[in-house]
Amino acid sequence: MVEVHTLSQEGVCNMRVKDWCRVNLRCSLSSVSRWRLKGYNRVSLFQHERTLTASPHWRLRATGYVTPRGGSGATGIQWFEFEVMNPGLHEINVEHVYPWAARHISQTQSYKVQATI
Repeated sequence: MVEVHTLSQEGVCNMRVKDWCRVNLRCSLSSVSRWRLKGYNRVSLFQHERTLTASPHWRLRATGYVTPRGGSGATGIQWFEFEVMNPGLHEINVEHVYPWAARHISQTQSYKVQATI
């Protein structure tokens, strides 16, 4: 049975290889503000941009977007699920990009996963 984890930025998440994990990310509903995975993997988490370079350590399972219920809120939640392929300590960096700014502005969040067999 696969265990579902929710990743946070505090500390290291311990998982077993072949387990999968979901990460929730707050973001603007505007199409110009988006989260993307940084480093070996580059993917925008909006539904129409799902290209991904395969990683030797983990792979993307799914992405999605949740709009706030009952209102016209300015923010929503993007999420992605990944599966760990190899044991070891892996780091996943996610960048929030604002391309409309005068200069490139971004905010990076880093998540650490310790995977065991």
